[in-house]
Amino acid sequence: MSHILVLPHIRILNANAHSSPYTVGFPAMTAWLGAMHFLQREISQQENFGSLTCEGIGVVCHDFSMHSYRGKESYVSSLIGTSNPLDRNGKRPSFIEEAKCSLEVSLLIQIGGLDLLYREKLTEYADHLLRGRMKIASGDLISLGTPRFENTDEASFSKLMNSLMPGYVLIERRDLMVEAMQNEPQSDAMDALLAHLTVYNVCRDGDDEITWTRKRMAKGWILPIGVGYQAITDFIESDSQRDASTAHRFVESIVTLGEFKMAYRMKALNDVLWHYHVSHDNAIYVCVNNKNSGR
Repeated sequence: MSHILVLPHIRILNANAHSSPYTVGFPAMTAWLGAMHFLQREISQQENFGSLTCEGIGVVCHDFSMHSYRGKESYVSSLIGTSNPLDRNGKRPSFIEEAKCSLEVSLLIQIGGLDLLYREKLTEYADHLLRGRMKIASGDLISLGTPRFENTDEASFSKLMNSLMPGYVLIERRDLMVEAMQNEPQSDAMDALLAHLTVYNVCRDGDDEITWTRKRMAKGWILPIGVGYQAITDFIESDSQRDASTAHRFVESIVTLGEFKMAYRMKALNDVLWHYHVSHDNAIYVCVNNKNSGR
């Protein structure tokens, strides 16, 4: 039997906004499932939680602030960098420019292998981990609500989603890219991605006034999101790899389309949750969402 652990209103400072090597914005799904995986590893070491598994995670965003600056009459935003201490010669040391953001999210984690008797103990330990040394998406946790468990029946889920308003659930919209590539066989995945992110401005010159309209290819709050990796080499040995006992291979990022939908519009738990998916035949390691994922 599965249970839903709700980690409400987590405020994160200076999270990593590089969702992939070529996209900046909301943290990649690998960061959220990585946090879930860390929780599972820490909790499963405690007494009575040895068989516990974290089977999926849902992300509800309440607030997001990109650390960037744009002038009053400028169309280009610039990242706000850190101010590092001067070196021994009184000069500013070189640094790698990083995209950072601050945000507030609620996380819904599907828990398996948990005895009902230990639900309260688990919420206490999860609260202890979150308020202690844990980071999410490389950001610092500065506050959070009280963790709790919710039932998975339809009425309880609807009540839970309403309690998380105002909030937006991130779901996968890979189906939009698949449809675009089917309609335009000569286009590749990057063409399909950019087509759905492009804003089209249309000017209409009427008798009395000029009107401008803006639209995108698909309705909704569509954004690019990093969801995993595609292997570009076989398993090899690499100098200075962190774990000499684990097989190593080089990969490149996989980016697809996601959509933020208001929490109250989600009708089923499976539509919210993201899971790990591994395809050994295609050497793909990704995070997938049941809603519109096509898997």
